[in-house]
Amino acid sequence: MRLFAITLLLVALTTPFSRADARDIILVADLWCPYNCYPDSEHPGYMIDIAKAAFTPAGHKVTYRLINWARAVREARRGHFQGIVGAFRGDAPDFVFPDEPLGLSGNAIFVSADNDWRYGGPESLKGMRIGAIRGYDYGDLTEALETYALVDVVGGDNALRTNIRKLVLGRIDAFVAEVSVARYQLERMHLQADVSLSPKSVKYEEAFIAFPPDLEEASDYARLLSDTVRQMRRDGRLQAILARYGLQDWQTPSLNP
Repeated sequence: MRLFAITLLLVALTTPFSRADARDIILVADLWCPYNCYPDSEHPGYMIDIAKAAFTPAGHKVTYRLINWARAVREARRGHFQGIVGAFRGDAPDFVFPDEPLGLSGNAIFVSADNDWRYGGPESLKGMRIGAIRGYDYGDLTEALETYALVDVVGGDNALRTNIRKLVLGRIDAFVAEVSVARYQLERMHLQADVSLSPKSVKYEEAFIAFPPDLEEASDYARLLSDTVRQMRRDGRLQAILARYGLQDWQTPSLNP
């Protein structure tokens, strides 16, 4: 009995949050499957699954909503939401980011399958009409696009679908998007054969769930998320979640460019 009591005390001392500290955590993003998918689906996205694995045992209620990305960042910064899903550091540099990323994301340029244009560095974008999404950071490609391309920016909840349609209709020459997300969307639009990734255009960057700077619990949430990811990697739960989406751990050497 004494051992049981001591064990409970140790758990209480090492758990970052008590039930009394429980909060509602509203996470927002635009559709970016497999990172974050439809909220009410059986598979809402592996980042959402990881967030729930981190926060629910601590007594928090995790709610996930889809809104357009620019609004997600803006309203989270204003304190209306507690986190943004699938963020790069350049998306919101003032936000609090966990030490552990939740993925390694590759941005690339996509063109029509019958277009023989190939990415040959930033200057090869000169004069190209390229679709992009409002509020997105495309890592190393961002500066190249802004410097050389004619960037056609769209917003809304289905911005990627809009860019895909515009490419197919010939209204733009290419669009920039995350590789896994674009392929997922192209498959569902039955356009895999019509759109191809331009070789050598992929730029990889760490992706996170990030928390607004004025959120009092931001650092605690970031730390809890990082600690949970490390533990899940050790005990196999992380790979079990990723396997449901046909993915492997982003730290797998063969996947780490």
